[in-house]
Amino acid sequence: MLSSDFVPWELVYYYYRKWSFWGEFDLLLNNLREKVRVEME
Repeated sequence: MLSSDFVPWELVYYYYRKWSFWGEFDLLLNNLREKVRVEME
């Protein structure tokens, strides 16, 4: 059971599907990956 601090899973799934459709999720992951890579150098 998750804490009540978390949003409902349906909301997370909704945004994941929406962002994936528009390519935003990939853009987010690419930017995050680049930021982590630069910080580790």
